[in-house]
Amino acid sequence: MKFSNPLLLAVASLTAAQTTTPRTTPVLGAVGIAVASIPNSVKFYTEVLGLKPTGQTYNTPQFDEVVLSLPYPNAGSAIVLMQWKTPKNTTNIPVKLAFYVPDVKAQIEKIRAAGKEIVLEPGSGKIGGVTLPTAMARDVDGYLLEFNPLSLLTAAPAKKPGRV
Repeated sequence: MKFSNPLLLAVASLTAAQTTTPRTTPVLGAVGIAVASIPNSVKFYTEVLGLKPTGQTYNTPQFDEVVLSLPYPNAGSAIVLMQWKTPKNTTNIPVKLAFYVPDVKAQIEKIRAAGKEIVLEPGSGKIGGVTLPTAMARDVDGYLLEFNPLSLLTAAPAKKPGRV
């Protein structure tokens, strides 16, 4: 399958709106994050990470929202950017969004070019003696963004002891 924008393909879970068979199991449809500025966050998530506005926007007495998602079938949960009308702290909140991308290094270079903080360079993390292909960066509000190789999603799962 070819994509015109190969930056991002999937986030954590499948979205129900993009399937043709009725779902019979629950699905995480979206994750909302508080942002200081919807326009600044929309710019970052669309230009740097390749998400697209879904056309869903909400204006409530408490906050405004814009919904973004990846422009591919079954590409995962949407991200809801929420800007509170009464100012709230939106920086460096301990939240992580995990993305699976075709090229972790290229994605980090795009984030670096946007002037955002790189927390973990690709391939520099370790768990025990195992080097991880993961990289991490921060978005415009300081949310931690984790990038993993897309190939990890297609790897065969390890068998659990005692299971066939």
